Amino acid sequence: MGLSRPQDQRVSSEVGRQDYGRGQASVPDFDMYPAQVVKGIIFAVFGLVSLGLLAYAWHTGTPLKYSDERQYLEIAQNIVSGNGYQMNGHPTAYRPPVWPLVLALFLWAGLPQSLLALVPAAAMIAAALVGSVVGMKIMRAPLGALAGLPVLLYPINVYTGVRLYPQALATLLILALWWAALRFSEDASTSSRSKILSAVAVGLIGSALALTVPTLAFTSVAVLAWLVWRARRETWVLVTSLCGLGAFFAPLAIWTGHNAMVFGRLVPLTTSNGLNLLIGNNASATGSSGVGVDIKKEVDATNGMMEVEVDQSLRNAALDWIGHHPMDAVTLYFAKVLNYFSPYNAPVTASEGSAGMRLVAIGSFLAVVLCVASRLWWRRYVPVDRSERFFLGLFIASAFVMAIYFTRTRFRQPLDSILLIEAGIGIAVAIAMLLSHRRKPADQSSLGLDGAGKATELGYPAGPTEPVEAVQPSIVPVVQPGHSGRTGRLT
Repeated sequence: MGLSRPQDQRVSSEVGRQDYGRGQASVPDFDMYPAQVVKGIIFAVFGLVSLGLLAYAWHTGTPLKYSDERQYLEIAQNIVSGNGYQMNGHPTAYRPPVWPLVLALFLWAGLPQSLLALVPAAAMIAAALVGSVVGMKIMRAPLGALAGLPVLLYPINVYTGVRLYPQALATLLILALWWAALRFSEDASTSSRSKILSAVAVGLIGSALALTVPTLAFTSVAVLAWLVWRARRETWVLVTSLCGLGAFFAPLAIWTGHNAMVFGRLVPLTTSNGLNLLIGNNASATGSSGVGVDIKKEVDATNGMMEVEVDQSLRNAALDWIGHHPMDAVTLYFAKVLNYFSPYNAPVTASEGSAGMRLVAIGSFLAVVLCVASRLWWRRYVPVDRSERFFLGLFIASAFVMAIYFTRTRFRQPLDSILLIEAGIGIAVAIAMLLSHRRKPADQSSLGLDGAGKATELGYPAGPTEPVEAVQPSIVPVVQPGHSGRTGRLT
């Protein structure tokens, strides 16, 4: 069956009626309501949920409960006071720089320390808004804005969104990477200047992500490599690739150069690498042990060493254990890979964990997985975009990278945003299907049809014996790059 408008890959109205008659009555109409109305309702809900998150952050953000939070705050305070990038009175590279710099910026602007928890909350809200934009780009409909709402409602996001952890900022940066990648590849006719700007945006965002949570550097590199591969046949691929890679490596070079001047050694990301490697690779470690391991002997052996020397010593201890216990190391590695997909890991502080928290975490994760499955099941209504396939694959591949060290639910949490966007799209499709089904009788009435399919006196006159057939909507495919245009949605 041919296409009536090849340039738009639109299916004719007649074909639409035929397909509709073959059991397609449940096809959702994503544009049944005006775009402004749909966006208004969704973002009104966004506003209410955002206010709730900010209020929760204001109420629970202080005092700081974890050493990680206190360390980030200490570095930020030292920056503002002019003491440089220090911790415990000494120069440090133990914590990567982006998150302390963000906190320092707000402290310098006059935000009280007691309100600093609003910063990660605001980052999580921004992440949800970017997720909405990604959803609308993928669905090509206002209802796609629903994709960002799960980012705000996910319990682990709420938990990290009120702590001075860098995970909220990392969530924002991952979704910003997705948005920039879509901008880069959404239209082959985009000018080379726009492509270069998108590549620079991907590079800068990716660099910021690596300097926020170093274990997510793999995510940044993978996105850059994917975009270069996507553009491999374009005439401007060399210039675009060099611009993207330059934007990625420039901030890393600045940070590495700073560390070289301070420590006399190259430290590309952080001096916590050795500790994290040892925590995940020692005789007492298990797949889900996290930081609850016995490495006192190795740590005590570093007394009196400089920070970079401690890093090297602990890394050597981990590599030594791996070298002498290869089978145990391999078994442990795959146990950590499995733990990456765990819906819940108990907090280090026992008082923070509870049976209720465990049930909420497990239940919410299973709900997200179910919604992702429904999104993939209904892909004939909203074709799965190339970027979706890539980011879902990236979520899985990250398990094998993080398991080199150790895996925790909180460390995976920024990557959960990928599943949350997919879950939101699945929810949006389900809502469209439900509303389309409920609206069908009203549509028949508005067309002037009675129960026998005859014309009524609503402005649609017909001959005395000829029934009037309702004109069914045509199917317009949601054409994404790499799709044939065979599937569609009603307009």
